[in-house]
Amino acid sequence: MSTLEIDQGQPNNDRGNNGRSNRGDDRNKDQRRSRREESDKNFTTLSQLLRPVAATKQMGPRADSAQRWIQAALNRDPNVLPGFEIKVGGVSREQGYETRYPGIVVAIRNLNSNRVLAHVLMLEDGEPLTPRKRTVFRGDDITTIPVASKTWDSTYLRAVQTETAALFKDVKDIRFASSGVTVIPHNFAIPTLTEQTAVELNPLDSLFIHVIESSNSLYNWLTRNSDKVRIGEVFDYDYEQIVANIDQTPTVEFDHVGQPRRSDFCISLSIKKRDDRDEDNREEFSYNKSVEEDSGVILRVTGYVEPFYTELDLDKKKPRNFGINIIANGIEGNSSPSPELFLYAMASLSILTNNDMWVNGFKPALVQQEPTRNLGGLFLEIPDEKGEAMPRRSYANTAVNDFLDDVDFLFSNQVIISMDCTESGPTTWITDLLMRNDLDVWEEAADNLTAGKYSDKAEADDIIIPTETRRFYQGEYQGEHTVRSIMDVGYLYLINAYDENSSLKAAEDWDYSLEDDTELGLHKRLQLVRDAIGHNGMKISGYVDRVRLDNGFFQSVVEALDACRMLPTVDQYTQDFRPKQRLSADRVQGAMDSNKLGRGYRGPSSRSFSRNNSNYRDRD
Repeated sequence: MSTLEIDQGQPNNDRGNNGRSNRGDDRNKDQRRSRREESDKNFTTLSQLLRPVAATKQMGPRADSAQRWIQAALNRDPNVLPGFEIKVGGVSREQGYETRYPGIVVAIRNLNSNRVLAHVLMLEDGEPLTPRKRTVFRGDDITTIPVASKTWDSTYLRAVQTETAALFKDVKDIRFASSGVTVIPHNFAIPTLTEQTAVELNPLDSLFIHVIESSNSLYNWLTRNSDKVRIGEVFDYDYEQIVANIDQTPTVEFDHVGQPRRSDFCISLSIKKRDDRDEDNREEFSYNKSVEEDSGVILRVTGYVEPFYTELDLDKKKPRNFGINIIANGIEGNSSPSPELFLYAMASLSILTNNDMWVNGFKPALVQQEPTRNLGGLFLEIPDEKGEAMPRRSYANTAVNDFLDDVDFLFSNQVIISMDCTESGPTTWITDLLMRNDLDVWEEAADNLTAGKYSDKAEADDIIIPTETRRFYQGEYQGEHTVRSIMDVGYLYLINAYDENSSLKAAEDWDYSLEDDTELGLHKRLQLVRDAIGHNGMKISGYVDRVRLDNGFFQSVVEALDACRMLPTVDQYTQDFRPKQRLSADRVQGAMDSNKLGRGYRGPSSRSFSRNNSNYRDRD
C-alpha cells in the first residue's frame, strides 16, 4: 500500500518498475518479557484468556488458531503500546467479498484520536492461485505466477474497513487508514492454542509486536503529532560514539513469517562510551547523562553484494570492467521503524566501500563454501591478448596478495546502492515511500536525522531514486543444509554455475533481462533461476522490487552525517585486505565513486574480529 494513498484506502499492487531476524534484539526481548511477566498475573484460566476471541466467523481452522494466538499475545501484554487501544478481528472469505484468503485484522487507535490504523495478516490457505499463461506482444509465451499479496486489492480493503468499523463501533467518525498487509505463508506453522501453550511464547508473538510498532510509527508520521527530536543535535560525540560491527559470513536468515533471506553481510550498530571521554567536563553534556552502559545493538542492516559488468573503458591501463551493487534487504532496530531509521541504515552501507571492505565477503576461505560467489568467474568476461576469453580462476590455494591483485585488476570504484523491497510486510509503508520518490518526505527525514545539515549539503537536482527499479520473484529452494532464498541467483552466481561457455551466456542473458522492465524480463529472470538451481523444492512466495538510490541524495546524506560526527567507527573487524553494455552506460555513469563515499569513516580498530552473536538460524 502506498503511504500517500492510505487515507484514500487504495492498495498499490503495481509498484514501480518490494522481520526481524535472529542476530540481535536481546534488549527488546528483555523489555517485552518483563511486561509479559507482569501481565501474566492478570489471568489464571484458559477460558478467561480466550473469552474475548471466540470465533464468530468461519475463517478456517488455521486462520482461527492464528487469530486466537494474536489475541492471546495482546492479552498477555495489554500495554504493549501505551496510550493506544488495540483490537483484533478477522476477515473471512465470505465477509471479504469472496476474497481468496482470510485475514487477521490488527487495528490500533490513539485514545485521544478517531484515527484507526489496521494491518492485515493474510493467511495463505485454501487452494493455490492458478498460474496464468499468455503471449506478450513480441510473440513470447510467458507464465505469470500469482502470489497471495496480489489479492490485496480495493475489494479486500473494503472488507478490512468494514471489520475495523465494527471493532470500534463506539468511536464516532472513524478515520480509517491501512498500514498494509503481511502474508503468512502456508508452510508457516501455527500450533493449536491449548492451556499449556497459552502463556508461552508463540510463533506469531514477534510478528504481532513488529506490526504494532510499525503501525505506531506510521501513525506518528501521518499525524505529525510526535515530537521531532533532531538526532544530530542531541547526539553527544564528545562522550559517545556509534560503533559498527561487520559480519561478512554468508548466512541464511529468516524473517517474521519464516521466509529465508540472503544475508552475506550484517552491519550491527551500537552506541558506546568513548574511552577518551573527559569525565571532569561531563556535566556540560545533556544527552544520556544517566546512561552509563553501552546500548547494545540499536540497528542491523543485512544484505549482499553483486558485481555488475560494464563495457565502459573506465581505466585505460587496466580493464576494470566491474563495479559493485551493495543491496540491503533487511533493516531492523530496537525502536519503531521510521524514515529516519531507514536513511541511517542505508547510509551505513557506505562502510563497505571504506578500504574496499566489501571484498572480505568474497575472500577465498569463504568462497570454498560458496563456490558460486567466486570472483574468479568474472575473468570469463575479460579477453586475453589474443582476444579470447580468459579461463575462470579458482582461489582455493591462492595467496591473499594474488587474490587482491585480481580484484584490483577487475574492479573500478563504481558503486550502486540498492534496496530489495518486499511487496508485503509490516514496514512496507516505508519502502513504498521510497519507491514513490517523495522528495519532501525524505528531505524532512534527512534533516531530522542530521539536524538540518542535509539541506546544507544537498544539490538542487537531488532526488531519492532514479527511474530504475527492477522486479524479481521472491521465494525459496532447498539448499544442501537448509532452505535458501532464490535471491542467491544473480550475475555472479550464473557466471560460476556452468561450464565456461554456458556460464557466460547465462550471465549475459541475466544482464539483458535486467534491461527489460516488463513482465517478459521478470519471466526470463525466473527461467534463469529455475535453470540454475533446478526445482529443488523451489516455491514462489511474492515479489521483490529492487530500487536504486540516487547517488546525489545518498552522498549528501552521508556527508551530512559526517558533519554531525555520526558516521560509525568500525570495530571488531579484521582488515584482511589492503585498500584499494549489457548494463546500459548511464547505469554505470550514475554510480558513485567509493573513494568519495568512504572518506568520512574512521578506520577499523586494531582489535581482532570476533563472532560474538550466536542467535543465528541456519547456515548452508
